[in-house]
Amino acid sequence: MPLSDTPPILEAAIEQSEYAVVITTADLEPPGPRIEYVNAAYSRMTGYASEEILSATPRIQQGPATERHVLDRLKTALRAGDSYVGDTWNYTKDGTPYRVEWTVTPVRLHGDGIDYYLSVQRDITTLYQTQEKLEGETRRLSALLESSGGDRDAVTGALNHRGTVLRLQGPIDEASDPSRVTGLVALHLRRLDRIDQAFGVAAIHELLSDIGERLNKQFAPSESLARCHDNTFAVIVPAAVDSASDADDHLMARALALVAAVREGGFSIAGNPFQVEVGAGIARAPTDSCDAHQIALLAQRAADTDEDLVRWPDATTMASQRQQLALEQSLRRAIDDRELLLHYQPIIDLASGEVEGAEALARWPQPEGHAPIGPGEFIPLAEALGLMDQLGMQVFEAACHQLRA
Repeated sequence: MPLSDTPPILEAAIEQSEYAVVITTADLEPPGPRIEYVNAAYSRMTGYASEEILSATPRIQQGPATERHVLDRLKTALRAGDSYVGDTWNYTKDGTPYRVEWTVTPVRLHGDGIDYYLSVQRDITTLYQTQEKLEGETRRLSALLESSGGDRDAVTGALNHRGTVLRLQGPIDEASDPSRVTGLVALHLRRLDRIDQAFGVAAIHELLSDIGERLNKQFAPSESLARCHDNTFAVIVPAAVDSASDADDHLMARALALVAAVREGGFSIAGNPFQVEVGAGIARAPTDSCDAHQIALLAQRAADTDEDLVRWPDATTMASQRQQLALEQSLRRAIDDRELLLHYQPIIDLASGEVEGAEALARWPQPEGHAPIGPGEFIPLAEALGLMDQLGMQVFEAACHQLRA
């Protein structure tokens, strides 16, 4: 895509920009998109000269460390006609990995159809490694505080998970009156990865501190704030009322008020307005459980929703999630121990009736009295767990060994 039709000042600005600029065709499915233009900064960043990269696909820069989920989000946004800001690992011409951040924008020359994509890129490897180091230090500090008996979150000063459980278990154990309900309202903050991508971990920590301060202003003297996990706050809410229904009404009212406190007014990130998306979950003792760990888990699971809702625990969902987790662990062990077996289905030439070969079908045997699990169930699970390479190699080796025998 030549720039001969563009004003000289625009052409010079693009060519001399410190940011890499790439223009591609709009066909997202392989073998597309094709690169139509790159500027000098792109060549310096990647090692590819303009003449050798034109008409190639940007996929040639992907490799083992390129995050597939980032590319999936990129493709979803572009298919919807939206711009996308993200970062992942790419590879230079000589195979060196680097962290690239790009803003990809649809370009429409005529009408509503997308004709090209414009990508503005920069190498953020050094910045990314610094953020990773800071995040690692924060995690190590939090783990040190936990292991040494600390009960406070290093970022916000609120109770950490250990402190939450200790603070929650006390009133549960002391309560002799069934009308004394202790609730836990979990607040799950969604899509904070956008802040990490755009502004770094320090901006997330600043936002979490601001949210903690705002929530603290909403509390009654008997309530306590906690940060249970990276993006989840929780509030311990005692509810001494006349009946269980009154307790539920009180906890729901508190949850709605806390969600409103987070959502209303918004926050500022590096001078930019930011609206926090939050879902809430409520769990109660003794109604749902008398174990503080269980209460915390129920509330957090209920809060983990893609909508701005307040939800009660779903025991059925939790049981299903536990069963799925057990199945995942069993599959990992089965693959490590090479427990999967091969069965062979003959391939017959319909014209001659002769056997031309056989198809190897993997089966996962189960304890006596249970039917084997077929590939329709364990293959998607293996793909989700990243076990397909290991499983595929085992099947290939087993088939070759049995063929030789």
